Amino acid sequence: MIHAPGLLGFLSEDPIYSFLKFGPLPEDPVLPGFPGWLDPNSGATTQALGASAARQWLSGHVPWWDSYSGIGMPMAAEMQSSALFFPFVLLLALPNGLVLLKIAMQCLAGFAMYGLAREMRISFGARIVVSTLMECSGTFAWFSHGPIMPVPFLPMLVWGIMRCGGNRDAGRRWGWLLVALGIGGSIIAGFPETAFLDGLLALVIAIWRIGISRHGLPTALHIIGGGFLGVLLSAPAWVPFILLIRNAYLGQNSDIGTAHADVANAAMLLFPYLLGPPQFAFFVQANEAARALWWHTSAYCDFTLILAALVGLAGAVFSSRRTGSVAWRGLRVVLGLYLLMTGMKVFGIQPGQYLMDMIPGIRQTMTHIYIGPSWWFALSLLAGLAFDDTRTAAKAAVRHACVLTFVPLAVTSVLVVSGARSAIAELWTHGHHYHALVAWSFMWAVTTATLLLWGFWKSGKSGRVLVGMTLSVNSVVLFSVPLLCGVKPVRSDESALSALRHLTRLQRVLSLNALAPNYGAYYGIASINYTYLPVPRNFANEIAAHAISDGDPTQYIPAGLSRSMSDTPEYWQNIQTIPQLGSGQTLEWLRKQSVGFIVARNGTDVWRDRAASSIGPGSAVPVPLGTGTVRGQITLPAPGKDGKETTATIRKIGVSLGTYQGASRGRIEMSLCASDDCVTATGELDRANDNRLTWLDLSHPLTVSQTGERTLDVTIRGSQTDRPAALWMWPARQRQAEHIPFFAVDYNFNQPGLETIYSDPYVFIQTIPGAAPYFSAPGCIVKPTDRNALSADCPVGTTLVRHELYAEHWHATLNGASVPVGMTEDGLHQTVTLPPGKSAITFDYRPPGYRLLCTLFGLGLAGCAGWLMMERRRQRL
Repeated sequence: MIHAPGLLGFLSEDPIYSFLKFGPLPEDPVLPGFPGWLDPNSGATTQALGASAARQWLSGHVPWWDSYSGIGMPMAAEMQSSALFFPFVLLLALPNGLVLLKIAMQCLAGFAMYGLAREMRISFGARIVVSTLMECSGTFAWFSHGPIMPVPFLPMLVWGIMRCGGNRDAGRRWGWLLVALGIGGSIIAGFPETAFLDGLLALVIAIWRIGISRHGLPTALHIIGGGFLGVLLSAPAWVPFILLIRNAYLGQNSDIGTAHADVANAAMLLFPYLLGPPQFAFFVQANEAARALWWHTSAYCDFTLILAALVGLAGAVFSSRRTGSVAWRGLRVVLGLYLLMTGMKVFGIQPGQYLMDMIPGIRQTMTHIYIGPSWWFALSLLAGLAFDDTRTAAKAAVRHACVLTFVPLAVTSVLVVSGARSAIAELWTHGHHYHALVAWSFMWAVTTATLLLWGFWKSGKSGRVLVGMTLSVNSVVLFSVPLLCGVKPVRSDESALSALRHLTRLQRVLSLNALAPNYGAYYGIASINYTYLPVPRNFANEIAAHAISDGDPTQYIPAGLSRSMSDTPEYWQNIQTIPQLGSGQTLEWLRKQSVGFIVARNGTDVWRDRAASSIGPGSAVPVPLGTGTVRGQITLPAPGKDGKETTATIRKIGVSLGTYQGASRGRIEMSLCASDDCVTATGELDRANDNRLTWLDLSHPLTVSQTGERTLDVTIRGSQTDRPAALWMWPARQRQAEHIPFFAVDYNFNQPGLETIYSDPYVFIQTIPGAAPYFSAPGCIVKPTDRNALSADCPVGTTLVRHELYAEHWHATLNGASVPVGMTEDGLHQTVTLPPGKSAITFDYRPPGYRLLCTLFGLGLAGCAGWLMMERRRQRL
């Protein structure tokens, strides 16, 4: 019912309407924000790659490889796409597939949580409460990509652990199978970080369960045996992943180090919509600090749930034989310690962070972002136990627990909200219902907390009903808020998509503000745009050197051909470490990757570029901008290696200034010269950007002809500067001891031979002449069947080049016989040696360790079958 508006097409949660700009753009939502997801990977990875994987499954192929993103990527080994999460991934082939997949995960999580609660023999009412809480968790509310997939398997795994601790063989029956499904499902679901953090919690619970069991050895054997079978069953997911990361680019995941959440993130944890729905700051164009909070937050837990959980945790302290016993006291302590230690890690509190960092793998995990599922599970279970305390424990014990948990939680809430005041103040000025949202957030928390405390205070049957209803309704309401950010679905530009499918059958397309990364795989269109992690290192090195502006090859989402289109401080930070490269050189590299087309949203200036002063590593120093003239140079990069003459038309010039937070006053006077041809630009300091590039329009455009690099001379001086600005001076790249000003120019360049072959009211498609064919064999007649098969007729022996990413485990057959697949000199593309005469060639990919993973998976199936037969035989006896 919660998802009904989206499924019926009123307020769609589908990320495709936010990212795909093929066709009319959707209307603004009721609330600014994303509907049920805050990470764009919900669309680019889970929806786009998951749908492609589903179609491969349905066609009878295991989705090991993705030929439609980048120049080919190892899909299953990337894991985050959940490509091997069979059969659930098949839902992504359906309309509203991502929503259906989330619903399936919610239902499975609720079922597993109910099974665990039943195994723990807590009351029926508590089972319903914890199941509802699990189904409407903060992770499901704010995430729709990889992190939600392992969520149902944590309660399933703990259910198996608890069952393995039964006092009789009958009590332990099927516990090992639940453990196997829990571990195997967590891994094959496709998000290692969530699975790892969930596994830590399950591990400490397992150690505790074995320790208190009267039959410790059988319990341990059942848990270890089930876990081992789960690892074997998930081998198709983890074997290729582990073998890939040995020689892959991991980005910031190579060492997260001491990264932690901010105090404002703690406020969002307690009051989920204090800073608006997911990515609210982005939608209202708040400052960078407010936006960044959403990239460092975990799923919420909320004040009321935490209060109930603390009451349940305190029950382990305040109960006694005199006041009435509570169930699962040891488990409550274990859950509390886990919450304490991981909480210290998440918020960077010592010595907890130091101790947690000693765990292998924790420094490669974004704990502060992906801890949410295990926190919610622990809090929900504690809340369910607190619910049952109103039935088993004395009123006095429950009331003591309420008082002694509410006061510190309330004080903590005041402190963390105070820590978020700068973000609140920033959003307060942007309107968009934010004032009402803040008021509602506090009123809702106060109301639900009051009802919860009143229920605990009363205890008895009526108190339990009030507690259960408050927890359930609170979780459903908080879960539903982001759904108000849904949009009314719009039609995609099917004619443009059909044209691209035809054009890219054996070539690729570069998308600029039109086809979102990985959505080429969604539509069956080969696109150089992608977002993947990890990325094979041979491709990562090449694209970072030729096309990416920030040095991060985990994604290629260009706004234009230029590598340097940002106005932020990161612009010059990138230029300090990454050599400048012109759009012409980027275009030349794209041609070599068989990119023959550009598709762009109407209004996109494709042939726009920037060039800047050649600065090197080091810190900038401010110099007062007075009336004296300061000189510098800008070098326009060469347009390509073919030596053809092109022209660049320069319209703007930029300079890096400091205005002391807008206090500077006066004028800027600049000149730009190409040989003897000079133009000027002037501007007012009160309109200049502080510590960012300030752009000035030239008095008239400056047209420069070039066949190679071209040096431009720049001068700047101030006038009427009663309050001068600071001119930032940076170390020169070639002469580190010399400091130079940072200048930049914004220009358009021409590319001969371009042709617009398609246009409509939304997008246009242009050809890129000279793009390499997907299959090339000098002197041969090549007839491709598809991307994996072709025939060739060669007068002499030669080398076939297939412009698909080289990986060790590509295999080829030539006239039915297996032949080795080599690589080009740059290590990027595949080659096969062709003999004279006619040849039929096919290509096939199997992931690294294919035989090993098949063997392990087979052993896992055999182990499960054997254990089941033993259980059945024992049952008959």
